[in-house]
This record gives sequence, C-alpha cells and structure tokens, in this order.
Amino acid sequence: MRRIAAALIVMLAVVFWRGGFAGWAAAWHARRATTAVAPSTASPQNGLERALVERTRALDLDPLSRRHRIALESAVDEALPRLGVTRVVSLAPAATLSRSVFAGVLRRYGEEKAANRLLDGIGVTRAEELEVMSNVSIRQAALAAGQEDSCGPSLALFEALLARVGEDAELEESYGGCLTRLGQPERALPFLLDAFDRNPESTWVRFFIAQADLALGNLQAAEVLSVNLGWRAPTSYFTWRLRGEVLAAQGRPLDAIYCYRVALRIRPDQKALWYRINQLKAAAQSGVSPKSNSEGTR
Repeated sequence: MRRIAAALIVMLAVVFWRGGFAGWAAAWHARRATTAVAPSTASPQNGLERALVERTRALDLDPLSRRHRIALESAVDEALPRLGVTRVVSLAPAATLSRSVFAGVLRRYGEEKAANRLLDGIGVTRAEELEVMSNVSIRQAALAAGQEDSCGPSLALFEALLARVGEDAELEESYGGCLTRLGQPERALPFLLDAFDRNPESTWVRFFIAQADLALGNLQAAEVLSVNLGWRAPTSYFTWRLRGEVLAAQGRPLDAIYCYRVALRIRPDQKALWYRINQLKAAAQSGVSPKSNSEGTR
C-alpha cells in the first residue's frame, strides 16, 4: 500500500508540475509582460525589453500554448522597429521554439541574415517544442544550425522533420554533412548517397560524400570526388582544402601543401591552414605522414 501511495504522490506531483505549476508560472510571466508595457511604465524601451523577456519565459514554460506563442510574436513585432535588430536578437533565449518565433518576425522585416544567425545558436530542442513547430519552422532552424561546426543541436530537428516528410535531398545533404563533422561518417554516408541519387548535380553533396569517404579511409573514392570537384568548383576554398586533405592522406605532403596554399589565396582569413601546412612540411622532412584532418564545414 505504501508503494502504491508513493507512486500516486509522484504521479500527482508530475501532473501538477506540467499542467499546474508550469501553467500557473507561464500565466504569471504573461501578466508581468502586460504590466511591463503599461502606459505608466517609466521607460518605454525598458518596458518593451521586459515584455519580451516575460513573454519568452511564458512560452518556454508552456510551449504547447498557442496563446503564449502568439503573444510572443506580437511582442517581437512591436519591439523590433523600436529597439532595433541587434537588441532584439540579444534578448532571444536558447530555446528553439522561442528562437523560431523571433526568426519568423525578423524574416517578415527582411532580416534574413539576422534570422539565420539567431537559429545558429539554438540549444537542446524539447519534444513538446517539436510537437507544435511547423515543418517550415523546423526546416529553417535545422538548415541554419546544421551549417555550424557545433551542429549537434540540429540533429533532433533533422531527425524529427525527416520522420515527418520522408525523403528530402536538401535535408539529407545537410544532415549527413553535420553527422560527418561530428565524427559519424558511417551514419552520414547512407543519407548523403540518397541525397546524391535525388540531386546528383549538387556540389555540396559530393563534397560531404568525399569527406565521409576520407574519414572512413576510402581514399580511392575520396580521390575521385575531389578531382571531380576541382572541375566543378575550381575557385572554391572548400574544393582545394578537401583536395589537400586527400593528398595528405595519400602520403603526398608537397602536393597537399600546394592545394592548401591555393585555398588560402581564396580565403586568406582561414589562418588555421598555416598550422596544417607546417605539419606537412615537418612530415615531408621527417618522412612521416601526418594524421589526416578530414573535418570541415560549409
């Protein structure tokens, strides 16, 4: 009986937290947001900022509430022309759903770059957020975050959307590229090959497949694709960097150095390549082949 009673108490506590306390707390933050923008507020700018913060907290506590989602969208819409893009973006939380709302308003104002930068910084996406996000919102967040080095938070978005829509060349390409950067080329390759079947003209899918092959030690396949990319995208920094990595893995450090130097002429800001060049120079002098460095981003 004691065990049954304890289990009931725990169950009631969970129900109270999800439907009771969390809902009450969300409503409390919503009331604070209304107070923040009241006419009696001393500073209208501070009131708008406080309203954004409170509306965001309300939605984070109760992501299934359409009312809180609409209220946050209205708050961002009101604040953007008065506070400016930079300040509004700085007030966005890490939660995916709230960032998606912010990004949607930014896009309506023509601030596409700011919206994408905002989605780059998403954190862990909760299941209830995915439940209420549209396919369009999930796609935008996944594709934006999936291009970053630290693309791990985007995996849940890719997986949720692929489960909904099935085969999609653009999603599979970006998902596979992210998996490769995270050191999971075995998982990446089937998605990349599917994307290639649907869109064989994509330069990026060829690049990601070559990266995955290189990471898996399939040097001959990576060689073929890197040469092909040289014909398709001869002025691309990524083409020459990839070609350098393949040549380095084949034990041809001097040829790899040449490719890295071409890459640096295209993108002189990529100063980390000088470290790789110095590694290869030392390897050429000692006769020892350095470890391949196949990771990379778009």
